[in-house]
Amino acid sequence: MKDQIHKILKRYWGYDSFRPLQEDIILSVLSGKDTLALLPTGGGKSICFQVPGLALQDGFTLVISPLIALMHDQVMNLQKRGISAAAITSTMHKVEMEKTIDAAIDGQYRFLYVSPERLETSSFIDVLPQLKISLLAVDEAHCISQWGYDFRPSYLKIAEIKKHLYHPNIPIIALTASATQKVLEDIVEKLELHQPNIFRQSFERKNLRYVVLYENNKIDRIQKIIQNVGGSGIIYVRSRKKTQEIAEILNQRGIKADYFHAGLKSEEKFFKQKKFIDNEYQVMVATNAFGMGIDKPDVRYVIHYELSDSVESYFQEAGRGGRDLKTSYAVLLYHETDKDKALQLLEKSFPSLDDIKKVYNHLCNYYELAIDEGEGSVFDFNIQEISKLYKIPLEVIHYSTQFLKLFDLISIEEENYHPSQCFISASKLDLYDFYLRHPEYEELIKTLLRSYDGILSQFVYINESEIAYRLKRDKKYIKDQLKILDKEGILNYIPLTGYPKITFLKDRQALSKLKVNEELYYFLKERRTFMVHKMIEYAEQKYICRQQYLLNYFDEKTDHSCGHCDVCLEQKRLKNIETIKEKIIDILRKSDTLLNIEEVYNRLGSIDKNIIIQAIREMIDDNILLMNEKRELIIK
Repeated sequence: MKDQIHKILKRYWGYDSFRPLQEDIILSVLSGKDTLALLPTGGGKSICFQVPGLALQDGFTLVISPLIALMHDQVMNLQKRGISAAAITSTMHKVEMEKTIDAAIDGQYRFLYVSPERLETSSFIDVLPQLKISLLAVDEAHCISQWGYDFRPSYLKIAEIKKHLYHPNIPIIALTASATQKVLEDIVEKLELHQPNIFRQSFERKNLRYVVLYENNKIDRIQKIIQNVGGSGIIYVRSRKKTQEIAEILNQRGIKADYFHAGLKSEEKFFKQKKFIDNEYQVMVATNAFGMGIDKPDVRYVIHYELSDSVESYFQEAGRGGRDLKTSYAVLLYHETDKDKALQLLEKSFPSLDDIKKVYNHLCNYYELAIDEGEGSVFDFNIQEISKLYKIPLEVIHYSTQFLKLFDLISIEEENYHPSQCFISASKLDLYDFYLRHPEYEELIKTLLRSYDGILSQFVYINESEIAYRLKRDKKYIKDQLKILDKEGILNYIPLTGYPKITFLKDRQALSKLKVNEELYYFLKERRTFMVHKMIEYAEQKYICRQQYLLNYFDEKTDHSCGHCDVCLEQKRLKNIETIKEKIIDILRKSDTLLNIEEVYNRLGSIDKNIIIQAIREMIDDNILLMNEKRELIIK
């Protein structure tokens, strides 16, 4: 078995050996055991289910993942390696979804990715017994726990689907990058893992240097960090607007920077990610939408312009630096006003229950849903238009809909994460006949065949901008050509559409009768408040080693200090100053005459004069030394 998985690793990924714990996790899965893997960011979680998925010849792996962008990235990466894979999300065209499910039933995939919300639909549950699933992989498994930082109620349905499977006793592998002991216990309980093997890699990243800098002028400090450290880096900010502002300032100062956030179009994201990976830009200024699936090991610094909303998310984002195991810096820039901003944002992210109910009622009115009707209805979700019509601030609608999702009243899928897709349905003979009649399309079709493996047997993600670049045409021309080929029956083309989709999961309820889970609401508010205050504590405390603080937060108890963070370096400096103070006192006691600062400095030799002056000033402030009118030092 070991030889087989090493051959798979070499054949598809080109690696000669596994990272720590990967082989043990894979062998646990292949032995049929339920497995829980806690691997920090950059630990190679996906290989832990992709390798056993390929080793299990009978059937395919069903992967449950909460992020559409991450699903698309992983599917495309698998397809590039010649591995058949697909994803099903609620944003898919009906024809495409049916085609994908039929192909899965026929055993055409090795990996099928689905969102957790998909598990709640009767249409998917009905087809589960026909799917030959040999392994169930649950990515971002912390989402199942209310104690986690990204709770998703739909994850609670995962355990129920096992009874619908072709083989109900298949193993489950659950993976997460950041979880406390309480969250791990919750994962085991909620997924109903049977005597699982639990693998937990240390959160210690010896090559990361955690630093908190108390800074008024953050832009100047960022410039100094970039100039001193060199290489490429990521700057995380909280708002989309600020990503562009900071990137522009850095470019004006001669630093090649780009920006990234969730509101960008799919093709923009593709090119920005590619240019950053290819080092065309030195710095990416981004919201937390950037990072998932970005395979760039040589990030030398990750700078947080503001506080993250939890220690978990900070640790995950900071961990995107130094994946090549070389020294990298995780820097948090902190100002006293940041605390107030974090607490204000916390308050905004929990609209009152009355406001949440009112937003629900406005949504139902906007989409003209009658009382006791609307279950399963899907609409384009234009949040700006709804905000303008009902005179409700955008942030109130945004945060209210987050709770409406938690209360199982609606679901919202971000259409922007859904790239264009294509499937060449014509046979090779029909294609040849079409070339003869329409030679002007031959170049485009051949480019599709060369660029996208599997396009003859399934829908694959395509990028019109990339195709246009290869053919030296503009993007509109490519899209128009693809639409014509779709009408001609040569291929199926599903272009990117503009709006997220909102789905009403239940019939509309009258506002007076609308029931929401108040207990869950108040629990989550209390939990989120705790997380925000712990993040503030991390920034403000100056006595515990930064890495030690993070390890202890994740229940990895240690008294070991890293020796490299700002706290450790400050303690070293203070210890050094105390040693110098002792030497100064010793020199003054042994001297037959009074000495001034210059004379003390000469007797101390190679020690930095500024440190000596600082030590003397501190001793004067502490009434240990006096200085007379001749600037001579006297032991008090």
